[in-house]
Amino acid sequence: MTINFRVLILCTCLLVFGTVSSSAQYIGPGSEVKVHSVAQLLKVGKDDQKVSLEGFLIRQVGSETYIFSDGTGEIHARIDDDKFPRQPIDDKFKVRLVGEYDTDLVDSPMIDVDWIVQIGK
Repeated sequence: MTINFRVLILCTCLLVFGTVSSSAQYIGPGSEVKVHSVAQLLKVGKDDQKVSLEGFLIRQVGSETYIFSDGTGEIHARIDDDKFPRQPIDDKFKVRLVGEYDTDLVDSPMIDVDWIVQIGK
């Protein structure tokens, strides 16, 4: 194998894998979440739909399960411990949850949270 052929293979691999990883981070036009409230999500949400909601974690109901409310309704939110910000959050802190709407559960629909941001008190 010549050096030019090896370089061509390396560049192709970098291009392919770089494109795959960068597309998951796309936040431009077409990536916007269309749901703006818990009530709207529960009414028209589709399984695995990306969601972003602002409100409050009003209580913990399991080891990584919480009740989230934005004032229009309540929904379960599954948040891995490692997704929480370093600062403690209580029911008075407004947060933004970003994740996927999950309706394939036996109990009730929930948000599987990818990340959580503390907005303020």
